[in-house]
Amino acid sequence: MNESLLTKIRNRLSPRLDPTKPTGILADKELQTIFALYQVLSGDEGVSRNEVLDFVNQRTKTVPGVLHAYRNGIALIHKRSRDFAQITMDERNAVLHKLLRSYRHPGLEPSWRRTLRLTPVVMDRLLAPQTVQSFRDLVVRDLLARYFTSARGWKLVGYEEFSGHVRTLDEPCEVRRVEFEGDDIILTLSDATVEVLADTGLQLAEDGLLRAITKWGRQTATFSHQTHAMLGERLEEDDSGFIVRVGNKKYQVADAGE
Repeated sequence: MNESLLTKIRNRLSPRLDPTKPTGILADKELQTIFALYQVLSGDEGVSRNEVLDFVNQRTKTVPGVLHAYRNGIALIHKRSRDFAQITMDERNAVLHKLLRSYRHPGLEPSWRRTLRLTPVVMDRLLAPQTVQSFRDLVVRDLLARYFTSARGWKLVGYEEFSGHVRTLDEPCEVRRVEFEGDDIILTLSDATVEVLADTGLQLAEDGLLRAITKWGRQTATFSHQTHAMLGERLEEDDSGFIVRVGNKKYQVADAGE
């Protein structure tokens, strides 16, 4: 089996951002659709439009492939509803139900289904159109992750004090644990949250130490001595500058002054 076929199978089962696609900003009408999608996914009509669009613009301007993924998702929505941003929440929800199959958690499926990997989740990944898979993985999950790492999302599930309290930007945060899973770097933070490090989530501070950009760009975290040493072992330098290599992925280390 050649590499291109393996890549196609991998992308089919787990869509990824295309790093060759340009960055940029969505048009006003596209932003309206994304904000409407964010509202219905979160079930929260009271979210701040400015905060959501600031997040979206930051993602599309800085991470190659996000702009392309969002535009493909918008095109998919517009095939079902050209006026998605103007219709009611119930009507938007109906549009999403036509696009995304609903299924229960795999842990609730019979053991024989899990053993044979015949759960609805797996079957959906095999049978659903790739455009739908990419929409679910690269757009829907991106927006939901942002919501549930925000103070508004945490409040929704009833947390009102530490460790359920989302820290503000000026409160110190430290990476206490680092794990490497495939191409991903998993961070456990001192505020008891866990997240996957973004591709552009590393900075080199003026003191010569690494920093992690967490909470979707809203907070900077220091590394403990042990976790800093773990990343330091993977630190390399190429033509583009410093990188941290994990699996087949290179995490670019940005200068904090840039």
